[in-house]
Amino acid sequence: MQPTGTSMRILLVDDVQLDRMQLAIRLKQQGHIVKAVGSGLEALNTYESFDPELVLLDIAMPDMNGFEVSLHIRETFPDWIPIIFLSSHEEPEMIAKAIEAGGDDYLIKPVDKLVLNSKLMAMQRIAHMRRELKQATAQLEEMNSRLQQQANEDGLTKLYNRRYIDHKLETMIAWHGRHHMPMALILLD
Repeated sequence: MQPTGTSMRILLVDDVQLDRMQLAIRLKQQGHIVKAVGSGLEALNTYESFDPELVLLDIAMPDMNGFEVSLHIRETFPDWIPIIFLSSHEEPEMIAKAIEAGGDDYLIKPVDKLVLNSKLMAMQRIAHMRRELKQATAQLEEMNSRLQQQANEDGLTKLYNRRYIDHKLETMIAWHGRHHMPMALILLD
């Protein structure tokens, strides 16, 4: 299911079932697509197939804490996705540790509705920009591929042109020179 312009795919990770269910219901009521899981390991197993646009991540979990999950996400997956940590700890050291572990923001539990809505609005803007950037990048890659093909083909015959042959020949001569292999070239006109 694809998100709309105002909704996001949110991966919610919290080992406390009541907290997880309450927050998931609140997020779904706002129109978001939510995948709620109860452990860090489950989050990592779900991450790639769900392809979230935002991760809400509890810190204190039994199998793998939120810091470890965040670091693993940042190391394993190339796309940057915002991670907001959830915790009942208000200490500045804990907030700093969350940011150092790859988090982008921090919410104190129980999560205040107004604060949550404000942060979600900011994350929606980021998600929207990421979608537009991905789409523009894909279009540019396709146009670049077509341009490269046109630059290497004769417009009339659709055969490779002199530029392409020169480049290929240069590459082959270099390869054969490096490997001390003989090379033969036949030119037909």
